[in-house]
Amino acid sequence: MNYDAPEVFKTTPLLTTRRPVLPIAHPAVLTARYNKAVLAGNVSIHEWQKHVSIDFAKEYQDQLQNDMNVKAANGSGKTAMLVAPCAVWSALFPLAETVVTSASGVQLDRQTGRNIKDLALSMNKEEGNEWWTIQNRKLNFAPTDSNIDFFATDEAGQAEGWHPREPGSLLTIIADEAKTIKDKIAVSFTRCHDAQRYMKVSSTDVDEGFFYRSCIGGMAKTFTVTVRDCPHIKEHQINKIIVEYGKYSAITRSILWAEFASTNDEGIINRKELLACIHGDAMLYKTDKPFYRIGLDLAAGGDETVMVIFKGNKQVGLEGFVEKDTTLTAKRIHEFLVNKYDLDPTSVNYRINADDGGVGRGINDQIRNHGWRLKRVLNNSKPFNGKIFLNRGAELYFNASSLISNKEIIPFSDEKTISQLTKRRLAHSETGRFRLEDKKKLKSREGWSPDRADAFVLALAGLKAPYFTAGKEAEPEEPSLLHIDDEFKRLCIQSFNQDQDRMLKGLEPKIKLGASLERNKPRPKTFVNAYSRRL
Repeated sequence: MNYDAPEVFKTTPLLTTRRPVLPIAHPAVLTARYNKAVLAGNVSIHEWQKHVSIDFAKEYQDQLQNDMNVKAANGSGKTAMLVAPCAVWSALFPLAETVVTSASGVQLDRQTGRNIKDLALSMNKEEGNEWWTIQNRKLNFAPTDSNIDFFATDEAGQAEGWHPREPGSLLTIIADEAKTIKDKIAVSFTRCHDAQRYMKVSSTDVDEGFFYRSCIGGMAKTFTVTVRDCPHIKEHQINKIIVEYGKYSAITRSILWAEFASTNDEGIINRKELLACIHGDAMLYKTDKPFYRIGLDLAAGGDETVMVIFKGNKQVGLEGFVEKDTTLTAKRIHEFLVNKYDLDPTSVNYRINADDGGVGRGINDQIRNHGWRLKRVLNNSKPFNGKIFLNRGAELYFNASSLISNKEIIPFSDEKTISQLTKRRLAHSETGRFRLEDKKKLKSREGWSPDRADAFVLALAGLKAPYFTAGKEAEPEEPSLLHIDDEFKRLCIQSFNQDQDRMLKGLEPKIKLGASLERNKPRPKTFVNAYSRRL
C-alpha cells in the first residue's frame, strides 16, 4: 500500500480528548468484533484496512479536517471492510452525525447501505441489545443518539445542509465510489468546513473529476491499495484480467493497480504493442477451414465507408471509399466480397459485423438483399460487461486492445488505421464506467473521424483473448439456420420460452414454430419490416 500525506498532517497535533462510548479504538477493531464473515472465519482483515482505519480515527487540533482519499483495486473489499465500519464507528460518539453518500441510489441501497445495515444488525445480535434502529436510509444508535444518513442526490443545495447536531459534536462525511460523484456535489461537501472527518473511497477510472483532483491535489492524505495488498484476490484472477484486457491497458491498471487512466495523450490501444503485432511479434495461425471476419463502418458521403477483413488472425483486406448513394455502397461491398475476396454469401466461413447506427441500418438491409448474413452492432447499445463498460463501443475497443496486447492478431501496416486506433481516447463517465471519447471532440482535435479504427474493432467483435493462442478458432454457424437472421432467431427463442411457461401451467402454446423452422423458409419481407419497427 502506498501512502502520501501533506506536511500539515504531520505537524498538526492530534486531539485526544474525545473517546467513543465503547472501548473500540478504531474501525478495524469494530470489524473484528462484529463483521459476520470475519467472525465465521471466512474473511480476514488485511494490513491496509488496519492502517487506513487507524488513520481515519485520528482527529486533529486547529480545526484541521481529517481529509482522506482511498483509491483501491476492484475487489479489495473497500465497502464492506472500510466504509461500513468507519460509518458505524463514527456513531459511537455522542450526538454524532455521519453522512454516507454516493452518486448512485442503487449503489447506496444495494451495496454501501446494505453493508452498513448488516454490520449494525450484527452489532445488535452480538451485544444482545437493540442499540441500532434501522430505517430506509437512516440509522440511529440509541446509546449516543447518533445518526447515519444515506444521501444520494443531484441537487447541490441539499448537500450543503449537513452540520454538527450541536457545538462540539462530530460530523463525518464518507463518499463511497467517489469517482462517480459530480463536481457540484463535491463542492457542496467541501463547504462543510465543520466536518472533522471527510473520507473519499473509490476505484479509479480516468484522470478527470473531483476524486482524481483530490488525489493529486496534495491537500488530502491519499492511500493507494493495489491487488498486491489483497491476499484474498488469487493469482489466476489477476492473470485473467491481464490476459483479457492487456498488461498495460487502462482497465488492467485501474482494476489491479488503482491507477487513473490518461485522457490526454494515451489511446486505448497501445501504439508500441500494435506495431509489434504488425512487424512480426504475432504468430500466424493456420486452419484447414479459414474463417473470415469482416467489419463494416458505414457512411453516406463525407466520411469513409470502410471494410476490414481478417482471414483467421491475419488481416487480408482494407477497403475504404466515399459514396453518397447508399444503394451503390451496398453494391460495392457485395462486389468487393465476391470478386476480390472470393467469398460466397451462402457459405458458412464468414461473419460480418456491421455498424447499425444512423445510415448504417438502411445500408445493412440492402447488403442483406444481396444474400449476405450480418450481425448488426450498435456502439451505444448495452455492453456484455456492464460493470466495466458504459456501452458496446467502448467494449469493442478494449477487446481489440486485449487481442493486440496478447499478440493474437496480425494487422495491416496502414498508418491511417494505426493512428486512428492509437489516438481514440477514454472519456469520463459519471457512472464510473469506461466510455469512448466523443467522435465530434476527436474530429475537432485530430481532423478525422475514426472510420478505419471502428471497422477494425468491429471485425474482431465476438473474440476475447486468449483466443487464437488458446486454439479457439471459431466453428462456422449451423448451415440449417444460415438464412434466418439474428432478430428472427431471437423471436423464435422468446416465443419458445413463452410456450414452455404456458405448457407448465396446463395451457396450449400460442404459436407452433416447428413447421416454419423445419422448412428453413426465410421470413417474408413484410414480416422483416414489421419486426424491425418493433425493435
